[in-house]
Amino acid sequence: MSGAGPRYVDIVENLSRHLGNKLAGRNCRVMGSDMKLKVPATAPYRYADLSVTCGERKFEQIGGMDVLVNPTLIIEVLSPPSERFDRTAKFALYQSIPRFKEYLLVAQDRPCITHYVKQPPNIWRPDEASNLAASLYLPSIDCTLALSEIYEGISFGD
Repeated sequence: MSGAGPRYVDIVENLSRHLGNKLAGRNCRVMGSDMKLKVPATAPYRYADLSVTCGERKFEQIGGMDVLVNPTLIIEVLSPPSERFDRTAKFALYQSIPRFKEYLLVAQDRPCITHYVKQPPNIWRPDEASNLAASLYLPSIDCTLALSEIYEGISFGD
């Protein structure tokens, strides 16, 4: 999101840093919001706040640009203008990506993460963590991420 506020920037940076550190040496890569993701259900691509792919990254040329076709995990940091779209229509579009297995929706105004994991045959099971002492296991990348890491340095007031 262009022109994002400091809380958004801090959360995205925390996610990128902690996930990157946990995935170091594992042939997985965290990619930022400039990475274009091919979404078969809509043309030509979409942007996520963060995405992760493990193994060989695969790209397709669209309009002379490299567009990632195999993200495993997609993360969106919610804001009032984008939250409804990220939770509904954008999530539905992302589901057309064959390798996509896990979706995180990260609140900015409170410690709260909605976590979807794809289950066979094609059912997305939601879970929610809303306590800074909680952790999320991300099976698509075999890693655990603590909410305290995601919200490190973020103050929520009372």
